[in-house]
Amino acid sequence: MREQTATELASTRDHYMIDVRPLEERRGGFGFVPGSLALGSGDLTSLIDDDGLPVVLYCMSGRRSAELIEGLPEPLARRVVNMEGGLLAWINADFSVAMSEDVEREPVHVTFEDGAAFLTGLRSCFIGQLVETILEFDLDLDPLELFEQLEARVLSREHTDAAEQVRDLIDHAAHLSRILGTPLEAIASNTEWAYENVERFASELPACAERQVDEPEDSSSSVLVPHEQSDEEVDR
Repeated sequence: MREQTATELASTRDHYMIDVRPLEERRGGFGFVPGSLALGSGDLTSLIDDDGLPVVLYCMSGRRSAELIEGLPEPLARRVVNMEGGLLAWINADFSVAMSEDVEREPVHVTFEDGAAFLTGLRSCFIGQLVETILEFDLDLDPLELFEQLEARVLSREHTDAAEQVRDLIDHAAHLSRILGTPLEAIASNTEWAYENVERFASELPACAERQVDEPEDSSSSVLVPHEQSDEEVDR
């Protein structure tokens, strides 16, 4: 089994980053690596393509992810790398972490229009982030086309409810941003905003998500959660 340190993995983006912890733990007090995908109770092969990119697995300490790798069949096992020390090592190295801990909030009444506005803002937020990264690194990519492709992928997967589907979309959008080179700090900021609002608009998401599929909204508006690039290009 191959292992790489948190520092090594933070310095390169050409790999899948997958959190193998249960969803309840991922959304707990320690957070997760920005731009990582949640395995949850799903199948690893449903999260990756046959593109040959390495697949990095992590858990809290590296033990559970190592055990999962040991049980993988070939040739998949040859693509998979364990993050040595897991999330604890990532945190100890002082890299950015996205937080999504549930907190008690006063109940608020939200309407269908509120939920629809959030979904439109969500698309604008991550598409805007992709635009910034593509322009910064002079990549020959269409950000809208990229986002629509990952939307189609998420919609093809099974989810327990609309809120879970939107969280999956958030994770995939953040993961794409990470691979393209967006700073981890910026990904964490946008992901935390998006996760928080999924909880806020959960009651209206089923109808809104269905309407969004039938009638896509204009996604050309600017990023709703702007972030400032630091002078240091170390993604911490």
